[in-house]
Parts: sequence; structure tokens; C-alpha cells
Amino acid sequence: MFASQRRVISVDFGGTSIKVAQVLLKGRKRPIIEGLYYEKFSSQEDLPRFLSSVREKLNMRKSFNVIALHGVQSIYRFVEVPKLDEVELEKAIHYEEEIYVPFPPEERVVDYDIIGSSGSNYWVALAGVKKSNVLDLVAPFTDKGFVFHRAELAGLALTNLFNFTFADEFKDKSVVILDVGAKYSIFVVLMHGLPVIIREISMGGDLFTEYIEDALQMSKNEAELLKLNPGDRYEEVITALDPIFYRFSEEIKVSMEYTGNISIGKIEDIFLIGGGSRCPGLKERLGKALKMQIRPWDCLSGFKIDKRLSPAIFDSKKDMLHVCLGATLL
Repeated sequence: MFASQRRVISVDFGGTSIKVAQVLLKGRKRPIIEGLYYEKFSSQEDLPRFLSSVREKLNMRKSFNVIALHGVQSIYRFVEVPKLDEVELEKAIHYEEEIYVPFPPEERVVDYDIIGSSGSNYWVALAGVKKSNVLDLVAPFTDKGFVFHRAELAGLALTNLFNFTFADEFKDKSVVILDVGAKYSIFVVLMHGLPVIIREISMGGDLFTEYIEDALQMSKNEAELLKLNPGDRYEEVITALDPIFYRFSEEIKVSMEYTGNISIGKIEDIFLIGGGSRCPGLKERLGKALKMQIRPWDCLSGFKIDKRLSPAIFDSKKDMLHVCLGATLL
């Protein structure tokens, strides 16, 4: 399963929260979650205190193995290029990069991986990010002396975890992963376990809260509490959310058209995760609009949990840990 025994510490730094996971990878044995820390905050000024606390608890140096990238103006594209020698292949991929990664050369960070082939062509996963956006994201850490050995798109972290969790169960199918966060949602289409589409959509739980706030004329805090626990006001909340659920569903439909010339086949299953996925009525609306089966995904399946850890953090945060845990599976 994993080449050797090693500890990996990952960071998932979203718009309103931070998660840190420490996982022990042990060859063919189940990985062990040794540490898991979550904090929601309204200001980056809270970050140094949180990092100091995590560093002390994990007895770690000022070094993380990997950070998951959100909202950094990333491009992910699945392209086909001819099977060429190494020099000509680099030229062909650079040509695709110029087309699909529209950042200035000095602002462009690009990586690629050959993930399959068909006839005389390679299937290439092409990923690009805007350098300044990445530097802005990691600045709160690097300003305090922390370093990262690797950065990974959040969508690829989700892919890692999905393939680890389900192994061969969906190897012959195409599925959708939709991670609804606070500010962004990550949309991934997997074909035979390979990520064909990864997009970040600028809609999430915070926007859902705004619709409740505006429709029901209440404060943001009141709207957030009502969203999480609508009680006997469920119908009011659903009515308030219906316009944004429609927009959200339409955005997902549009996202499915970004496959280019690659036929992904029929998609029947969507794995809905993330803190925003708990919003009342979202699961039902998406299932109906997209004509897909909404499936559960336990991110802890396949892991062992260190007996010293409190189960409470897992019970309440389970829907929010997929990216953080997926980033540890190098």
C-alpha cells in the first residue's frame, strides 16, 4: 500500500478554518491517525496561537509535509498528447500549458503527470496555479517560520482519499465528488479512479447563510444557527435557500461539460461532503436536479485511530476532514 513507514503532517487551510492531521503510514498496514486538530476562526490573527498549540501537541518542528491548496486560482485539465520521445513530449505538453493555463509565464507554476494512454496518445493530467496566490495562502505560515515540503490541489487530495477508501469498488465507473466548503466548493469527476475534472466553484455554506439572512431578515449569526438547526422553521429555510440551490445545481451541470474530447460515460453517483453539505435540503435538491444518487463517504474508513485521541472531534467534524486526510496519502 505505502512504500515504507513514515509520518506525514498535512494542513488544510480553508477560508474560515484550519485542519491539521498527523498520520503514520505503515507499509501495507492501515494508516494510523495520530493527531487531528481543527479550529474555526474569523481572523488570521488567530493562526499563530493555533499553530503554536498544534506544534506543542505534536512535538513537531516548524515543518509540514504538505499543504492542500484552496482558492488559489488553479487550473486542472485532462489532455491527450501524442506518444513522443521525452524532448518532444515536453514541447507538446508546454503547448497545452500555453492554451489551458492562462497566467503570465512568471506567475505560472505547472506540473503534469502521465496517468494513462489510449492508442497512440498519452492521457496527461495538467495542473497549474498562480504563484502569487499560493504565496499569499502560505504567507501566514511562512511569516512565522513554518515551511512546507509539498503543495497539492485540494481536488487531488480528495482523489487520493477516494481511491484509498474505495479501492476497486468504482474502478470501472465515473463518479462525482462534491466538497461543499464555507467559501468554495470543490467539484471532481473521476473516471476509473482518474481525476478528469477538478474545479473550484465560488459558492459554499457562507453563501447559503447569506440567503437565509436576507430572506428572513435576521443577523448572520442567527441565520447560521437556523441553517444548522432549522427545527419547525424548516420550510421557511428551504424556501429561502431554493434560489441559491438552483444556481448551485446549474453550476454543477455546467462543470460537467468541461471534459473536452474525453468521454466519461454515464455518471450515477455523487459523493457529497464538506461542512456546507449539512445544509438542509441540499442533498435532496442536488439529487433531483442532477438525477444522481447521493452517496455517503466516511473519510475515516480504512484508517485506524490512535487510542489516545478523543472520538469527539471525529463525531462532529467527520464531513470536513476529507481533504486534510487525503493530503497525507502521498
